[in-house]
Amino acid sequence: MRLVDVSSYLADCLMPKIDVATMAHGLEARAPLLDQEVLEFALGLPDRWLLDGNGGKPVLKALLRRFLPVALFERPKHGFSVPLQVWFGAGARGAWADELADSEALRDRGWLNPTGIRAIAREHRDGVRDHSQRLYNLVVLREWLNQR
Repeated sequence: MRLVDVSSYLADCLMPKIDVATMAHGLEARAPLLDQEVLEFALGLPDRWLLDGNGGKPVLKALLRRFLPVALFERPKHGFSVPLQVWFGAGARGAWADELADSEALRDRGWLNPTGIRAIAREHRDGVRDHSQRLYNLVVLREWLNQR
């Protein structure tokens, strides 16, 4: 299963995403745990060394314990999420959200109702409802359309 994971999920999903995101900004990313020798070593370990009652990775955690404070790795997993509530905080000043409705790229396609965009921008700005995800989606769509 480890080999299937490396050759499919990592190779076909995760690594291309990292490559696209970093290359778009002129960056080179390295995944040190995917070094060929480290990976060969890890794939050769017995299953009982890889799983434990505390979420797994006991060999890696034992190694980390020698160099890092335990609090850095003995904690619940949490994914990366975009801080939309910070970026698009309710009550945020500025007319950028209102300007989405007037965006030529969004308006000229005829897909969206400018009055509706203004309404969600106003509700969000006034703290009536959190529309940060919708506003983010509109910003991304606008930027994508502007690059076409």
